[in-house]
Amino acid sequence: MGSTVQQNLAEEPGGGIFSMRRATIRDSLITGNLANDDGGGVYARRGGVQVYDSIVSDNVVDGSGGAVGSTGNILLVRSHSDGNDADGPGGAIWTLDGDVTVVGSTLNGNRADDRGGAIGGESDVVVLNSTVSRNLANAQVGGGIWSRGNLYVGNSTVSNNFSEGKAGGVGGGGIVRLEHATITDNFAAVASNVGAGERLESFASILGPTNAFLGDDEPPPRAACRVTEAVSYGYNLATHPLCGLDGPSDVVGLEDPGLGPLQEDGGFGETNPPEAGSPVLERIPPGACRLSPFYDIFDASDQHLEGYVNDRVALLTRDQRGVERPQGSACEIGAVELGP
Repeated sequence: MGSTVQQNLAEEPGGGIFSMRRATIRDSLITGNLANDDGGGVYARRGGVQVYDSIVSDNVVDGSGGAVGSTGNILLVRSHSDGNDADGPGGAIWTLDGDVTVVGSTLNGNRADDRGGAIGGESDVVVLNSTVSRNLANAQVGGGIWSRGNLYVGNSTVSNNFSEGKAGGVGGGGIVRLEHATITDNFAAVASNVGAGERLESFASILGPTNAFLGDDEPPPRAACRVTEAVSYGYNLATHPLCGLDGPSDVVGLEDPGLGPLQEDGGFGETNPPEAGSPVLERIPPGACRLSPFYDIFDASDQHLEGYVNDRVALLTRDQRGVERPQGSACEIGAVELGP
């Protein structure tokens, strides 16, 4: 607690910190460390890793988990994990056997030579009120986030990530659930924004457009999604019909959702705020804003969210930045509510 761990080298896991049991990091700076195995900044075995109100950035690993690696659960709360580098999966975070939960945090500019430019996990991943941006997965899947199990992204922005393989923004082998999420301006050869192995389920979210990383001479693929099956819970905007979201309240095929560039606009991380005249503005009736289709995601005993998401309704009444919904007569689609 309240420590600085900087510029250390480990020939084994844990460039800055190694633990055989749970490692808990609070109000600390862990930066510039190097490991020749897993966990460039922090590594713990079955007990997992919990990081609160800290910076775990600019660490390097010749393995998995540029910032944090573990065989157990990983929890990141109100923290920054930026600029980390992994020669294996998980540019910032990687766990071999546990769940990953990220709450109120930023993961920006991380790189992996395998799956998950920012976050990768062999089990389930939950991301709440967070920004995942400008991350890179070389030659694999999940430029921003990858999960072999189920993936939930709520009240969060996943923007400007890149994968040379599939799912430039988010990818999951199981069910990918989106709720008030903004998944935009990502790039991959296949499924530029979203890839779902089992099923995509989405409510009040923006999917697309893709990012023209390759320039005008070689435009990116238009297909924002590759999904086996899709279920719409309403009020989504998808720039491509291959996302499979075609409910009566969805907006499909509109190429420009009218979002601003990724920028500081209040709150803990950058967002893509809607601009005046955007089709995402005031699309959701106030009553529907407060009805989540994903009740089971907020089971604290299952996703170790106790103390952070005790009240699902309270979470959904505010946007990613903490702005109350609605600001007008109805709510916006996506992670950001346009304030006065």
